[in-house]
Amino acid sequence: EISWHPDGQQLAVGVGQDLYLYPLRHEFGWAGTIVCRGHQAGVVYVGWHPTLPLVASSAHDGTTIFWDARAGRRLMTVPGHFK
Repeated sequence: EISWHPDGQQLAVGVGQDLYLYPLRHEFGWAGTIVCRGHQAGVVYVGWHPTLPLVASSAHDGTTIFWDARAGRRLMTVPGHFK
């Protein structure tokens, strides 16, 4: 799963059980990679908050995790949710 933040300044990519966040640094390209780990199965959906640095990922393990997109810190895990 791949999803751009609505402002076009950050890309989220679900790879296996992990979520990779790629912030852009203006015309210079990627500013680095933030790796978010916490799912026990493959990520199948990624969605952004429209204005905040908040991203959610859902996985085949039946959980949705909400992440701080600036730090890659898990904010909340919601069991029993899928896409």
